[in-house]
Amino acid sequence: MAHIVLTFDNNKLASALYGQFDENLARLEQKLGVDIRSRGNQLAIKGTASAAEQARRALDTLYGILQKGAEIGQSDVDGAVRMAIAADDQLTLPTMERKGKVSAAQIATRKRTIYARSLNQDAYMRALERSEMVFGIGPAGTGKTYLAVAHAAMLLERGMVERIVLSRPAVEAGERLGFLPGDMKEKVDPYLRPLYDALYDMM
Repeated sequence: MAHIVLTFDNNKLASALYGQFDENLARLEQKLGVDIRSRGNQLAIKGTASAAEQARRALDTLYGILQKGAEIGQSDVDGAVRMAIAADDQLTLPTMERKGKVSAAQIATRKRTIYARSLNQDAYMRALERSEMVFGIGPAGTGKTYLAVAHAAMLLERGMVERIVLSRPAVEAGERLGFLPGDMKEKVDPYLRPLYDALYDMM
């Protein structure tokens, strides 16, 4: 069993880190199987050596986000846990850093900053940085479109591109737009809505 003590220099940020009624600490305990006790701006973590170290990494990541002026929620806690666990694994994806990487990839615009919340998101965001063309496949709701639009907005803000082109195929596999009411614009708009929403969030 390991025992790690963390001290945070900002009491206000420490309170935000713990969450309302220490809900963020409770979530870390549940996810990693550790025992975390808070006393003012100090935290005591007890658990197996690997789990305690993972909890320390996750807390450091979350505190770093708070120091940059952002807020954190349960999804951020879950993401920090996934990234902390990943630092112990030998990651094989070519776009990812090797063992020991702690900081998650991020996309920053004037309006907000997006942090990777999973290994695949991290790999995807780093691939967007390194390559001119990136293909993302996977189930709905994993952030493929949102992260791509966020990256495009960041490049536009920095003056690295002059325009963003939003597009989709006029017809998907097995789809017959002729049976839908309205003209072509009205038929295609619902598919572009996630792109508009992401742009609104970023800009």
